[in-house]
Amino acid sequence: WRDHAYKNSSSIIRAALKLDKDNQYLQALLAFKLTQEGASKVEEGAEIATNLLKTNSQLVFALLAQANYYQSRQDYISSASKFAEALQVAQALKLDEWIVAYCEGGVARTVVLTQDLTEPEQALKVKQFSEHALKFDPTVARLYLAHGLALMAENKPESAERACREYDKGRRFDMNDPAFAYPLAQASLRTGYSIRLEPAFSAAKMAYRLSIA
Repeated sequence: WRDHAYKNSSSIIRAALKLDKDNQYLQALLAFKLTQEGASKVEEGAEIATNLLKTNSQLVFALLAQANYYQSRQDYISSASKFAEALQVAQALKLDEWIVAYCEGGVARTVVLTQDLTEPEQALKVKQFSEHALKFDPTVARLYLAHGLALMAENKPESAERACREYDKGRRFDMNDPAFAYPLAQASLRTGYSIRLEPAFSAAKMAYRLSIA
């Protein structure tokens, strides 16, 4: 019961730091966890991470904390850069697969919000990264968004419908995420299926409201 209660809380990491306050790995893990908890804790986590990276640039969780911070600020270019940096370090250090997958998922989620997937190699990378990340965390809405956009970029006859299915899965976890609006409208219309017209209309209305906001 105690493990379950603490698994999504930074308090147990703070308790461990009381016993080993100079442990940089625990500090980096705390920074990462704080940036996942939201609100004012994101700022605290980012500050801890920045100070740690001044003395050790190989702390993957500190890099991920910075990536999460930039993501919370909607600075997706900086966030993508930090996720990519963390991925490079994680691969070089041969860290656990779930850490690599988290980094890859971060790259996929942020890259698609900053640029169109016009290059086949880039689209393939986003597709592979999002698929790998979804194996470890299938509840992140924007991973499905990234995967759907990568499928659309393949420009195959079945791409639009496959993308719609990915968006449908993702929106189960975040129905109101505005990032889905334009991609969902575009893919729904491109399927040519009448059943997709109503979702296309609703998504198009949201995309229009966002464009004039």
